Amino acid sequence: MKILFLYDQRHPYKWKDGVWRAIKELEKNNTVVWNNLIFEPPSKDYFDVAIGRGDWNGIVEKSLRFINSNKKALYICGNVQTPETADFYDTLFYENEIQLNQIKHHHNKHFAFGVNTELNIPLKTEILWDYTTIGAFATWKRQEYLINKTGNRLAVGEIQHNNLNESMHIIGRLLLDGIMISDQVDAETLVKIYNSSKIIYIPASIEGGGERAVLEARACGREVEIENDNYKLKKLLDGPIYDHLFIYSQFLKCL
Repeated sequence: MKILFLYDQRHPYKWKDGVWRAIKELEKNNTVVWNNLIFEPPSKDYFDVAIGRGDWNGIVEKSLRFINSNKKALYICGNVQTPETADFYDTLFYENEIQLNQIKHHHNKHFAFGVNTELNIPLKTEILWDYTTIGAFATWKRQEYLINKTGNRLAVGEIQHNNLNESMHIIGRLLLDGIMISDQVDAETLVKIYNSSKIIYIPASIEGGGERAVLEARACGREVEIENDNYKLKKLLDGPIYDHLFIYSQFLKCL
């Protein structure tokens, strides 16, 4: 089967999450074409199935509508209100309850969240950080809550290229409190950071994601702390650690 995977990754060499690993699993029995819209236009070839991973009304979702394929599936990112185009897709994959509530009317939807447990594993490393937070330097990630913690603290994340002032304001406040800052790192380095941290602190708001970091940290055997107002992350603290093979099993439902 010929499958198109449509995505947008500005730093693809740093990207090895659960979805990436699940698509790699699909490659074992299918021909998969990886189409990164950051660097190349949408493919004009014909595909049996086209799977897009992106936000509603983002570059991936808009491009996926016009791909020449027998079936189309969208792996939803973000929590933006679902547009009327939802019914255009044969299959929808969601990561959390907020997304599910937005697509509950769709006839073919599947939970498909997980992390790369082949990469994220416990390592024997020295503990360097008392608290580490992971996530883009954005208001909804609430990294500034790290100021209320003590000890050696580290914030790792991507600077918002479309909202530089907000990211630099957050970074400035963290630096003034003696918190170390790191730009986004590759997946292998992030695993080492997880393992060298006593506590992974994810203070994100309900709209701020953080699910992936929680499960990756748990897969590395680390303690995770969140804020009490985020029921979405609270459910992940002691629930199953969904892995890339779970995502792969869900992807099979759209073939």
